[in-house]
Amino acid sequence: MNEFCDISFDLFEFQEFLGQGSFGTVLKALNKQTQQLVAVKIIKKKSLFQSEQLMQEARILQELSHPNIVKFFAVHETDSRIFIEMELIQGGIYLFTVSIRLTQFHIQVF
Repeated sequence: MNEFCDISFDLFEFQEFLGQGSFGTVLKALNKQTQQLVAVKIIKKKSLFQSEQLMQEARILQELSHPNIVKFFAVHETDSRIFIEMELIQGGIYLFTVSIRLTQFHIQVF
C-alpha cells in the first residue's frame, strides 16, 4: 500500500509520513532490495539552488560512521527529486526532530 502516489521511486515502499522540513519531506520506507526499514528525505530539485553540491555533500555523509550520527545509506536521484536514504531512528519525536535539525543545519552551511 503506497499512499504517497505523487512520489514514485521503485526502490522504496513508502509507509508513513515522518516529518516536513524546509528542504523536503521525510518518509518511513521499506528498501525493497535490502528489506530494511529506513527514513527517506525527499527533496525537490527545483527548491535547491545547488543540487549538485548537495549530492556531493550527501555522498560524503555516507562515509561517516559514528554511533551518535544518523547513518546515511545512499543518495538516489531522479530528474526532479533527490532521495537521501538514512537510518530510521526508533526513539520518539525528540530524536527525529534533532536528526532533522542537524540535517537542515548541514544543508544550510553548504
